Amino acid sequence: MEENKLLSEDWEIVQSLLPEGWESLAKSTGSIKRMRGHKDVGSLLRTLLMHVGKGYSLREASSKTKISGLGQVSDVALMKRLKGSEEWLKEMCKGLLQENGKNLSEAKESIRLFDATVVTEPGKTGSQWRIHYSMNIPSLDCDYFKITSTKGKGVGEGFSQYDIKPGDYIIGDRAYGRKCDVGIAHSKGAKVLVRA
Repeated sequence: MEENKLLSEDWEIVQSLLPEGWESLAKSTGSIKRMRGHKDVGSLLRTLLMHVGKGYSLREASSKTKISGLGQVSDVALMKRLKGSEEWLKEMCKGLLQENGKNLSEAKESIRLFDATVVTEPGKTGSQWRIHYSMNIPSLDCDYFKITSTKGKGVGEGFSQYDIKPGDYIIGDRAYGRKCDVGIAHSKGAKVLVRA
């Protein structure tokens, strides 16, 4: 009982941080046409955050949703919900930025976020692939996507994987903080912000 009270209090804190009108945004973006498997918009968002924010697999998030009484949804149905919620989540991010005084629509530069991740195919002998991804600010749209192997020369994380244009402002994590990577971006006329 104490754990349920704590979960409820935590959700109240999270709700206080969400942009105004976040529930109606779910409907206006077309992310929710009917509540199938969840009792309300909040329980759907909590389930999505378990997967996206907490890092649970789709199956784990589905199980925890059922156990916590938020709803009953399969991992496959949750994946479909996540895909259908893209515009809703994007608009909530924009709303949070606007509420905090950030009007990125006035940005004159091309701001890009770079990252990469390794994906493993299911099964004991599943192959691994590296996804290189770039997102544009303020649109939050993917502006570059590439899949490589995880083994071999020239497949690691680095600015050499991306189409970099003069005038780009690039933000990357510490994997991009190597001297050679910063040199690649600089030689193409881009400015770089990386964690060192």
